[in-house]
Amino acid sequence: MPEGRADFLGDKGNSLFLGAEFEEYVGQYVCLENYSSRKIITSSCDPTLALHDARARGFLEPVIVYIPRKGQVSAYKIGGRNGS
Repeated sequence: MPEGRADFLGDKGNSLFLGAEFEEYVGQYVCLENYSSRKIITSSCDPTLALHDARARGFLEPVIVYIPRKGQVSAYKIGGRNGS
């Protein structure tokens, strides 16, 4: 497996195994048509831009997925006290 390639993305019940078609998107956010699709609509290093581009192409509720580098750990804080 090439360095930097993501092994898989998903949870226990619904894993999305990433293949060679995702290789060029490592480190980016990609928009897919829906949860069962592997068709990449748009991509960007900025999730807001990826979403905007997908909506501009007529996909109002795309699935946004970050394609991590191999071994990369991502943690996000959403919300908090007083919205901060």
